[in-house]
Amino acid sequence: MADLKELIAFVEAKVTEMDVAVGPLPDWKDHVAYDAWQQRQGDAMDKLKEDLLEAGAKFNARPAVDFAIRLGGIRSTSTSGITGAVGNWLTAARKRLPQET
Repeated sequence: MADLKELIAFVEAKVTEMDVAVGPLPDWKDHVAYDAWQQRQGDAMDKLKEDLLEAGAKFNARPAVDFAIRLGGIRSTSTSGITGAVGNWLTAARKRLPQET
């Protein structure tokens, strides 16, 4: 997966899979539904990380500080966890695309 366009498409597909698996955020007053949503979210984030690791990503987490991902020569961080770091990685990768073509 050396091609950046392919990496971007792969990561986008995995993020979409995660979003579909998690589903919409339920009303926070419905504690049973909210707890189930949180469980799905945790499971989906674990799956996203696993899929990206298989694609060659490296992760570094410093709880309460930041979360970092390195993939395809691009490193991104976020204080919002894996989803924030992956979103920031996608932004950085898309910005790099015009420079490669």
